[in-house]
Amino acid sequence: VNNLSTDEFVKDYLNHSSEIIDNFNFRPLFESEPIQLADLDPKIFKINYFDVLKSRRTSRSFIPFEFSFSEFSSLLKLVYGDFHTSDSELEEKGVVQYSKRKTSPSGGNIHPEEAFVYVYNVESLEEGLYYFNNQSETLHSCSEARLSYSDLRCMLNGQFFADNSSFVLFHTCRLEKISWKYKHSKSYRLSFVEAGAFTQTFQLSATALGRKFWQTGMFKDKMIDEFLGLSSNEICQFVMAVGEGDGSAIP
Repeated sequence: VNNLSTDEFVKDYLNHSSEIIDNFNFRPLFESEPIQLADLDPKIFKINYFDVLKSRRTSRSFIPFEFSFSEFSSLLKLVYGDFHTSDSELEEKGVVQYSKRKTSPSGGNIHPEEAFVYVYNVESLEEGLYYFNNQSETLHSCSEARLSYSDLRCMLNGQFFADNSSFVLFHTCRLEKISWKYKHSKSYRLSFVEAGAFTQTFQLSATALGRKFWQTGMFKDKMIDEFLGLSSNEICQFVMAVGEGDGSAIP
C-alpha cells in the first residue's frame, strides 16, 4: 500500500469505501414512540467564542433547576445531531455523500457514538432514561428504571458532584461500527479521540448557553452497561452532568 501512487491510492480508497457501504447498518438503537424535540435555536447561544473559552469551567456544585426544553433540545442537536446536512464540495465534485457531518469530527465519518440522557429536571419531560436518535433527532424513552442521585453517586464511584444536576448524559460508542470500515485491531483508538472531541464540543456548547457542567470518566462500567442496556460491543466513554449552579470547582 505504501508504494501506491496518488491516483492508485485514491482509486483503492474509493473502491474500498464502495465495497463496505452496503454493510453499514445505521439503524438507531431505539425507534419506537419518538418524542419530538424543539428546533435548534442559534439565538439562545449568546456568548461569543472568546468569552466561551474564557468562561469554560468545570462545576462541581449544582442547584435544583428546571432546564428549558428549548435549550435542552438545541444542546443535543448541536452536539449529536446531523448538523451539516449537505456538503457543497462533495456535490460539486460529484462524490456520493453517504452520511451527514456533525460538529465534532469522526474518523472515516463513521460516527460510532451514541447519546443516552437521564433527565431529572427538564421542562416538558418526565424523569427517566432517554436515547437520542441522531438520524431523526428525536428522543426515545428506553427504560422504566429510575436513577436517584444516590444511585448515581454509586455508579460514579462515590463522586457526588452531579447531585441536583438537571440531566446527565452518557456518551457511548458502538465499537463494531468502526470495524465496518477499518478492519485492523488498532481502529478502536479512533473512538477515544472522538470522545474527547465530543466532550469539548459539549462543554463549550453548554458554556455558550450560560449553563454549568461537570464530566467524568471514572465510573463503574458494569453498572452503567446494565443500566443503559449496552451490548458487549458497546462501551460508555464519559458521563456529563448539566444544569445550574454557582460554578464552584471546589464544592
